[in-house]
Amino acid sequence: MYGTYLAIISFVAFAGIFPLLLTSVSICPKGFVDAGENVCMIRIDREAAYCDAHRICEHEGTKSGLRLFIPGYHAQKIPSLFRDIEIVFTSYSATLNRSNDPRAGWRVGDPGYANFVTTSDDTTIPWRIGLPVHVVQAIALYTGGYIWEGFEIQLTSTAVICEISHRPTGARVERFQMNWPYRLDYLFLKDDIPRGCFDNFFASTLIECAKSCKQRAECRSFYFNEQSRECLLSLFVDCLLPLYFVGRTASWVRFGRPDW
Repeated sequence: MYGTYLAIISFVAFAGIFPLLLTSVSICPKGFVDAGENVCMIRIDREAAYCDAHRICEHEGTKSGLRLFIPGYHAQKIPSLFRDIEIVFTSYSATLNRSNDPRAGWRVGDPGYANFVTTSDDTTIPWRIGLPVHVVQAIALYTGGYIWEGFEIQLTSTAVICEISHRPTGARVERFQMNWPYRLDYLFLKDDIPRGCFDNFFASTLIECAKSCKQRAECRSFYFNEQSRECLLSLFVDCLLPLYFVGRTASWVRFGRPDW
């Protein structure tokens, strides 16, 4: 039955949001470092857990009329720009289903790069020698000038690096697609280690849940339970549902945001 919702979700989300429109700039605003290639970054000296670091970028951007995010695709620029940082998160994440190759399946939290994913022969991410080694859901961070894999619950950054997004947000028709970026036979993490950043609330309909995702610029996907009416927005990085929700009645559906 959910296959018939796709066009309706796109229409309702388009009609119900009043966006902040951004335009590209060639010169970085005051306080930002020019990283080249039209990339502007800023350092915020706050210690933060993983999801809090993402929220700091989001909130600081909102305050200044910008869209800020934790770098992923351009994360390799961080060590040369900010040399004295001990631990800093990137938005590289492998929090959906993993393959048996630890280099494959890494995605980024950069707006406009929803389709980016690493393969087994990837050289995009400048990993520390010998890494990655885990094939479970993980994130990536810079420490000591190298990228390491890790579990977000174990880590606190010594500063937060944010990048300016030049991708417009707002009033455009947008798809919310089932089985994207691929079909998931199991929507839940397989252990109880917390991963991902979620906003959890009740929605009366699937459409209301989708609209909430559309209205939150940093929503990457959403999950809806038809019987319990629970709606979970996966924020900043796309992630499987926490194992806690596996015991809920009825089945969950997941809609990805391929045009994010």
